[in-house]
Amino acid sequence: MTTVNKSFTATGSSAELFVRHGEEITYDLLGTFVATAVLEYSRDGINWTPVVTGTSATSGVHEARFPDRGTAIYRWRCSAYTSGTAIARLFKNPEVAQAGSVNGTTVSVTETRGVINRTVLRCVETPISISDDAGVAQYGGVKIYTFPEGAIHTLGATVRGQFKGYASLIDTFDGDVALGTATATTGATLTGTEANILQSTAISQAVAEIAEVSAVPVATALTESGGRWFDGTSTPVEVYLNFVVDDNAAHGAGTATFTGVITITWVNLGDY
Repeated sequence: MTTVNKSFTATGSSAELFVRHGEEITYDLLGTFVATAVLEYSRDGINWTPVVTGTSATSGVHEARFPDRGTAIYRWRCSAYTSGTAIARLFKNPEVAQAGSVNGTTVSVTETRGVINRTVLRCVETPISISDDAGVAQYGGVKIYTFPEGAIHTLGATVRGQFKGYASLIDTFDGDVALGTATATTGATLTGTEANILQSTAISQAVAEIAEVSAVPVATALTESGGRWFDGTSTPVEVYLNFVVDDNAAHGAGTATFTGVITITWVNLGDY
């Protein structure tokens, strides 16, 4: 097994992940919950050593290091539970090397490189400044990544996580998400360079000001390609996570946050 996924709605443990000395694993704890989850490992299957203890959303990368250069098993364990759903994930990184650069301290990255590159960005309460276009919509975006210099061909991207609103948004707001090479500007839709890496996709209606985000690349059959080409040979191409919120008389400007995982698959076609 190379991936562990477990949704905790009670105390208990996830499946186990076999890890060798020197391997890196990525962990995520997402969702809305009142609980305590522990990422831990064991060398003998009996005694467990904690690595990370989470009582709220958290993500990171851990490198396995053992004095004897041996192996271990890793798991998530929900040690205390009150309410909600804690979504725990764990997977091994086959090769880690950073090609581009992230923006800010709330975004981390794991990259698998080759002819085709896979960039996985993990956001933990990444702030997004939302502007109010009164009577039209609320909109905003944040730069999360910069590709290395070169002609970039994106093959597709996915966004999964939670978009959390603020006091002047109604608890049940609706909206959309996209990835683009420019930040969102005024308007009720995400179009053009606001959505040229991943098309605008509706997010789930919010509950208590938290909306589930799940977007995958979709293209019109025979008329549109899911891939895009960008000239970053002079100025590296930037990636923005953009949101728009459907207008409501009670809505105003504020700072929202995103916690989740963004995956971009791409090719560097070269530089000169």
